[in-house]
Amino acid sequence: MAAKLEGALTGAGVTFRTETYPAEHGWMMPDFPLHDFEGAERG
Repeated sequence: MAAKLEGALTGAGVTFRTETYPAEHGWMMPDFPLHDFEGAERG
């Protein structure tokens, strides 16, 4: 999906930056046990 999104944005002439985070589902939610504070702040 990331490659498809990047291709669509590039094709539309959109300036963008993407980042991929190696994390498990739910890592941005502060009340989940997998929460990663630093990664969530960056994201």
